[in-house]
Amino acid sequence: MPMGTSSYTWRTPTEPEATVFHAAELKHRRVHPSGELRHRLWVLDYNYTPGERVRVHSVSAPWVERPARVAHLYAPGVPYWEDMARNARPVLIHCAFLQFEDPGFFRLRDLLSVPGGYARFFDEEGLVGELLAEIVRIAVFEQEAGYWAAYARFFEVLNCLHQAERLGAGEYRLRASQPDTPPVMVAQVQRYIHAHLAERITVADLAREAGMSLSALAHRYRELTDETPMTTVRRARMDLAKGLLAKGYRLKEIARQAGFADEFHLSKTFKQVEGMSPRAYRQRALAEGEGTPPGGADAADLP
Repeated sequence: MPMGTSSYTWRTPTEPEATVFHAAELKHRRVHPSGELRHRLWVLDYNYTPGERVRVHSVSAPWVERPARVAHLYAPGVPYWEDMARNARPVLIHCAFLQFEDPGFFRLRDLLSVPGGYARFFDEEGLVGELLAEIVRIAVFEQEAGYWAAYARFFEVLNCLHQAERLGAGEYRLRASQPDTPPVMVAQVQRYIHAHLAERITVADLAREAGMSLSALAHRYRELTDETPMTTVRRARMDLAKGLLAKGYRLKEIARQAGFADEFHLSKTFKQVEGMSPRAYRQRALAEGEGTPPGGADAADLP
C-alpha cells in the first residue's frame, strides 16, 4: 500500500557518458512478497529501514535478510524477489532506488557475485544513503535542470562502491570517510546554514535539505559532529557577528546579516555565549589589531 513516493525520470541526453535515468525515494507498507522484479537497466536499491529479506536469480534461492543501510546492486535482467520475512503485520519500508546505464567503463560487473548477478554493500556510516537522498532531492526539486548535479553525486556513489572493502563473494563494507572529509550530509547541512544565516532556519529546513526525517537528522548529525544542528546555526551566527563587530559594523546591520531578530537579541545572545558585551568584544578586537571601524561606525551604537 503506497505511503509516499518522490521520484523523477530524466530525459537522458544521448551521449554515452550520460547514464543516470531514474531516481526515487519510496515509503510504503508491505506484507506479501513483491513477485519477480527485473529491470533493463542497472539498479542500486537502498533500504533505510530493517525488516526486509530478498532472494536473487531463482525462486529456489534462499532468502537473505536485509538490515537497514544495506545497498543492493542488480545487473540488468537479473530477477529478484522481496519479502517482509515472516512479519504478520505491515511494516513501513523506506528505500531509495536509482536506475542507470553502464557503458562498460564503470566495471560494475567486477563487483557482482557469481552466479547471483548482484552485490550487497553494508553502509554503516550511511555514506551512500546520504548521496542517494541528495540525488532524489535534486531530482524532485530541480528535475531536468538538476541532471548534471545528480550525475556528479552519482559518480560519488560509484566511487564509494569501488572503494568498498571486500568481505566475500559479492559482499562489501563501505569504507569510513576520511577524518578530514565531512560526510556528505554534514557538508550539505552546513552549506545550507551558511547560505541562509540572514534568514530563519529550522531543523525542518535542514532535514528537508538533507532528505532525512527530523529524528534521523538530529541523531545522525549529532553522532557525526558532537553538536545539534541548531548549535551549529548559533555558532555560525556568532562567528559572523564577531567578524562584523571587528570590522566596525553597527549592531543593527550585524543582527540583520547574522539572522538575529534585532540588536537586543544579538546583544543578549552574545553575552550568553561569549561572556562579554558586543562593545567589549569590539574594543578588544580593535586593541589587538583585528579590525578598523569603518567611517560610518559609531561606538554609541553599541550597548
